[in-house]
Amino acid sequence: IPQNSSVDFPAGTEIDIIQGGAGVVSIDPGTNVYLNGATTTIPIDGQWGAVTIKQTTTDNYWIIVGKI
Repeated sequence: IPQNSSVDFPAGTEIDIIQGGAGVVSIDPGTNVYLNGATTTIPIDGQWGAVTIKQTTTDNYWIIVGKI
């Protein structure tokens, strides 16, 4: 997830992500980007698992919900 200064997503933007294959898909917040209050990578749990990330403010804060 890039910083808002690089990609200007408006607050409330939602992005759906699906792990279609057998590999591991991980959501990786960029430098100074916060995902559920943390800066760590979060993997999707298994093939056909899906998550939605939502930018809560334009200050690099996102939440993630779904199969994690």
